[in-house]
Amino acid sequence: MELKLFSSKSLSTGSERMLSTPFLNSRHIVKANPSCRGIAPRASYYSCTLQNSTNNEVGQQDLLDAQSSRINGTNGLSSTRFFKNVEVLDAFDDEYEGVVVNPARLPSNPNIFASSLRSSMYHWRKKGKKGVWLKLPLERSELVPVAVQEGFEYHHAEKSYVMMTYWIPDGPSLLPSNASHHVGVGGFVINDKDEVLVVQEKHSTPDLLGLWKIPTGFILESEEIYTGAVREVKEETGVRYGLLKFLLQLSFVFNLIERACSCLEIPGDETVSFLFQIDTEFVEVVAFRHAQNVSFEKSDLFFVCMLRALSTAIMVDDLEIQAAKWMPLDEFVNQPLIQEDSMFKKIIEICVARLGKLYCGLSVHQLVSKFDGKLSSLYFNLVEDQNSDCPAN
Repeated sequence: MELKLFSSKSLSTGSERMLSTPFLNSRHIVKANPSCRGIAPRASYYSCTLQNSTNNEVGQQDLLDAQSSRINGTNGLSSTRFFKNVEVLDAFDDEYEGVVVNPARLPSNPNIFASSLRSSMYHWRKKGKKGVWLKLPLERSELVPVAVQEGFEYHHAEKSYVMMTYWIPDGPSLLPSNASHHVGVGGFVINDKDEVLVVQEKHSTPDLLGLWKIPTGFILESEEIYTGAVREVKEETGVRYGLLKFLLQLSFVFNLIERACSCLEIPGDETVSFLFQIDTEFVEVVAFRHAQNVSFEKSDLFFVCMLRALSTAIMVDDLEIQAAKWMPLDEFVNQPLIQEDSMFKKIIEICVARLGKLYCGLSVHQLVSKFDGKLSSLYFNLVEDQNSDCPAN
């Protein structure tokens, strides 16, 4: 059985508060410091001191001992310290009547965190707050069990932290769920010889062995779709300059290049990829696929992008790619694995139709919305009349 610091049966009268607990049969009247009424929106570690009352029906020390057993057990903080120096966690209000705890100001001691968290929850509840967002950094992972014990739930996790939430009002939580989708891109790159840039992945499922496919990958955090497509092609068909320097130093070619181009500077082991790679420019999004339960029960959005080749020399990224080459368009389309798969086949048909100017994709346009004041990408195409061509042409 858990004992709550201030249960729903608590009553307040002026500066007096009557506490009712399942561990004690009688009611206790504890007089609170008037300075503890209310919290500033950015309350930062202030103390609420509960003073002795002459109206105690049971000794205050008995109440303190009973309450401290809920949080700390017999080996936790002293009861007197728990009640006389209860601090509210440093936090600020969000725009949805919720609270965001400052992760940089969290107590390092789990016992102090436990008492501060329970005190904070009481005050936020009194102020009518709704959702509580608690970000626990990796170096504060010992605080996770404490938060779970107080009713917090996992929301999402990254490499350096776990985000936990608590919905204060009765009823179902209205806090937004964790991100529901992965976002991937594929680059359909064609050169002036009607050849398609294709790759064979080093790690693939048995049913896709031998398939030549377009370069694909996931969008990075805060990355645009159109820049992600260009980056993926460059990564899968490029070479890091540190590796390039090592290869060139094995032969006299490096010295010949240096003498031929005195401006060439090799930046040591920096991971700069700009030589012997496929450079492209974004043309359009020609299609996108939406699939459910792809990985970790998440949905998947996959954008097929038409790219224009700006260079043709290939150097394979041997970490992920087995091979890469330019393949004639007809040979690429007629691969058995593409012809037998309705999704692959339809995507390629759309790309071919786009090359034949029988289809228009979506071009990227940068716009600012007054709702958030941020620059965003809107993908669309407008055809002025039936005889006009796609703008991206």
